[in-house]
Amino acid sequence: HKLYKGTIQIHPDKRSYLFNFNGIAVQMERGCLDQKAWGYHLFPYFGGQQVVPHDITINVKVNETAVPVIADLPYPNPTQNGHFKMKVTSTEKVPFFIVVRDTIGRTVFKSSATYLNKDSTESLSFDLGKKLPSGIYIITPMVVLSDGREYTANVTNKGHDKSFKLVLLNN
Repeated sequence: HKLYKGTIQIHPDKRSYLFNFNGIAVQMERGCLDQKAWGYHLFPYFGGQQVVPHDITINVKVNETAVPVIADLPYPNPTQNGHFKMKVTSTEKVPFFIVVRDTIGRTVFKSSATYLNKDSTESLSFDLGKKLPSGIYIITPMVVLSDGREYTANVTNKGHDKSFKLVLLNN
């Protein structure tokens, strides 16, 4: 087995990407000048239409240590009339917000951003209001990184992706 290390970053000028693979750096133009980079992970593809003559094992580790926020479970859960709190721990001063989706993935609420204090744990209050029907909702805690990207915060419910379930009981 041989270990290869690489990174892909957006240049601070937002006009190019910086690729670094095993110490070889390459800069490449971006197709847009937006402040945010949108996309998804595409894992290795070698091209061609033939099956390889031997097994290849590739382990990809996505570096998420750049996200300086950990969010705890919302409480109380179930919640009455959309009022709940979350404890959020941050190692940097960053904007934090939540996105709430229904069970079919539609965004039904997005909070305004709150700047978290550096090296602190804060209890943040949220109010979904009484407009949403009773049911199960998915809460995704988010941060805005220094380069402008919105990124999912780390959460304490290990093994359950990057979100929490919230049961809403509206009268």
